[in-house]
Amino acid sequence: MSKSKSPDKNEQRQFKRHTNWHHVYPTSRFKIKKGPALHTAWHDVFENLTPEEAMGKAAGWAIDPEKFRENITANSRKMNAWTMLFGGINIPLKDVLEIIKNDWTFHGVRMIKTKRA
Repeated sequence: MSKSKSPDKNEQRQFKRHTNWHHVYPTSRFKIKKGPALHTAWHDVFENLTPEEAMGKAAGWAIDPEKFRENITANSRKMNAWTMLFGGINIPLKDVLEIIKNDWTFHGVRMIKTKRA
């Protein structure tokens, strides 16, 4: 029985490209595709959070608006991304959550984070 070889640097880099959490739904089965601008806007606002995690983050910002100001409105790139994703700064939390739920998750699938072995 042979032992698996350790991946070289190119193989490691290729694997790392496919570890973004919000890409856990296989595109061959679930058609949640976003254009490059929206994809980048998501990363600017939520980094690599899943849609479920992003909903929690947005709820936290609603409770603590100062954190929202520090994280989003104080940064013009993030503010532009927020506007692209949600239409503006005065959008109610329930609408933000609804947009994430409707536009960034696959209905009927709930992503849960598991620990790696």
